[in-house]
Amino acid sequence: MDVVIDENRQIVDPVGTRDGTDDIYDNAPVLINMRTGGGRNVTLTLPNGQRTTFVYSPRKGAVTFEAYAEWKAAPGVFASLTSSGATNIPYFPALHWGDADGWQSTYDTYDIPGFILTTQDGTVYNFTRDLPGQTYPVYLVDNSSGDFGSQGTIVVQPHPDKPKLTSIKQRTGDKIIIGNSSIEHRDTNNVLTHTIWFDRDSQNRITAIRDPISGSNGVAVAQYIYNQDIGNLNQVQKLVDRRARMWLTNVYQ
Repeated sequence: MDVVIDENRQIVDPVGTRDGTDDIYDNAPVLINMRTGGGRNVTLTLPNGQRTTFVYSPRKGAVTFEAYAEWKAAPGVFASLTSSGATNIPYFPALHWGDADGWQSTYDTYDIPGFILTTQDGTVYNFTRDLPGQTYPVYLVDNSSGDFGSQGTIVVQPHPDKPKLTSIKQRTGDKIIIGNSSIEHRDTNNVLTHTIWFDRDSQNRITAIRDPISGSNGVAVAQYIYNQDIGNLNQVQKLVDRRARMWLTNVYQ
């Protein structure tokens, strides 16, 4: 679905983590990819193939001292988008997002962790920015220059990765969970019913797919071979006889 956010980012060297597991005195300091500003419009491809942009349009609260993050769909687009994190933006003690540290976080450097797309038929698509199983710590960043908002030390929890589709909740309540090496189907009771596994190479390209019959380590039903020099897909091998381990090979020039 190729999700794109119109934001600005910068590689910075933090003072350390808030829990003290890394600091500037380490022999191998950690560099982080931090959001520094820009927009929050989200462009993606809908399930029907339409490319569209949801425009970030925060709404002022009627009574409370906070605003609310909202994204407006284009005319004729019958789908909604929201954040998987906080959507409230309190004004005090400084403008910040509801699930961030209000005293030291800044509005511009806050990273939205993911997005939730709901289509007209009620199907829910979850997009996550962190890699599966990965959670970035909260870092302390020296902002004495004032480049990233209020001067002083600020806290940042980066989510620098591109949003990826990680789950689909169907109208029936069934779920499809998409991981880095498998796709699972779970029923309305969250019971696993089917799994498809795939292998990836060092460049994160899929090299093999295994169906529920094969299991996680069985005979691949499809294999993908890439040109080692230019990286293009060179061959696709489709399983035609599982017992004999025979594949039909298509070669691409």
